Amino acid sequence: MVVYANLCCMVALTLLASATYLASVRPGAWEKRIGPSAYVRSNRYRSITAVLIMLITITYVLYALFPLPMIPPHLAWRWWISALIACLLATPGLYLTVQGVSDTGEGTLVVRKDQPLYAGIYRHIRHPQAVGELLLWLAIAFLLHSPFLVFYSLLWLPLHVWFCLAEERDLLLRYGEAYQAYQQQAGFWWPRIRGNTGA
Repeated sequence: MVVYANLCCMVALTLLASATYLASVRPGAWEKRIGPSAYVRSNRYRSITAVLIMLITITYVLYALFPLPMIPPHLAWRWWISALIACLLATPGLYLTVQGVSDTGEGTLVVRKDQPLYAGIYRHIRHPQAVGELLLWLAIAFLLHSPFLVFYSLLWLPLHVWFCLAEERDLLLRYGEAYQAYQQQAGFWWPRIRGNTGA
């Protein structure tokens, strides 16, 4: 019973976190309808999303303790190999996340109307925290040595693409040509190669 209850919670929390994050990156669109309070609403949704992400992490740990009976509980190799893979993923994941948070400042959790376009790592990558979070989800899954969690963590990939594209639509609405110029300078999820015009 605990197994299925936890799995349902994991899926429900993932869907809810996706909905609240998508709601948090629309202050420009909402401002046209409800005025400056749009940013208060965005910040509220951003805070809720942070709590939901912590709860999802707890369901990951619970799944490792109570795995589905029809799926192998552990990956095919020894745990230390999974731990090594987790370290290899977590190292760039933590760097991108921490550096992104550092260069964004309070903008990670607080959306402001006058928020400047970012410097630091954001001069090269538009969404370093998204890439870092993806790597960290996979690192957690490998550290817990669970094939199901590795598969589940891969589902964050299309979700994060969706999150980033939704955020960029609103940033274009808020900053217009300034953000378009920024898109030409910085890569989407990896730095631009000199002479490369793609994202």
